Amino acid sequence: MNTPTRWVLRGLALGHFAWAGMLAAMSLWCVYTALAVIPHMSQGSIWSHIAGALFFMVPYALLPGALGLWMGRLGQRLWRADNDVARVLMVTHGLLLVPGILLFAIGYYATGAAARSAAAGGGLLSPVAAVPLIAGGIILALSLCSIAAAWGYLLRPHNE
Repeated sequence: MNTPTRWVLRGLALGHFAWAGMLAAMSLWCVYTALAVIPHMSQGSIWSHIAGALFFMVPYALLPGALGLWMGRLGQRLWRADNDVARVLMVTHGLLLVPGILLFAIGYYATGAAARSAAAGGGLLSPVAAVPLIAGGIILALSLCSIAAAWGYLLRPHNE
């Protein structure tokens, strides 16, 4: 494998490791906050408190945690330059384009609504509108870079 391709793979691997770390941190934060609420619940037994915490913890922590594990594994495969990494990149990031586009569109329209709300005297939570815009932008950037690398560098005949 030539040197430019190796650098592209290593850069993508580092991006996947960073994204996996962010997703793992978000998942752990969901678990921590759900468990930190238990002592402040006022009614019921400890088992109902744990059941309530699990009810909110599992859906919000499971998806980012699973996606973080997969991104870490994908980064590991990129770092090692596995043979089928181009196919895995295309499938994974082809699927991630959909939520990336949706989050970016939601953020775009939310910032417009926040501007209209602020012009009308409201807009207290206007900065929150940037959260889906930024998250969608990160997902789109990583997905498009990965797809471009898989298409341009890894699927060339001289790299096989």
